[in-house]
Amino acid sequence: MTELEAWALVRRAICDASMGQESRLFMNGMMDDRTSAERNYEALPETVRRLIGSASQLSAWADLEQDDVETVIQSNFMRSYRARAAQERDEKAIPEAVKTLFGSITKQLEG
Repeated sequence: MTELEAWALVRRAICDASMGQESRLFMNGMMDDRTSAERNYEALPETVRRLIGSASQLSAWADLEQDDVETVIQSNFMRSYRARAAQERDEKAIPEAVKTLFGSITKQLEG
């Protein structure tokens, strides 16, 4: 997923992110104890969730002026996403034999 695609998911999640009682829903005749911010956060991919940090962060961003979200928050998120994507690409490029060697060295140092 590109940084723009990831941001589009986050932006959608922000639009309906509330931690208030009124954001809880009845589903299948039962009260869903999660807020809309929690539901939106849980629906995001894991990498995106790690960058955001928490459902309450989504809710805090929802309370900001739209211009701030579309400039400052978007810029910071996309920069973080690019860095995380580059880190994951670099980690995938390390041969399995090297990862195994590092793992065994780490175990020896810990033990």
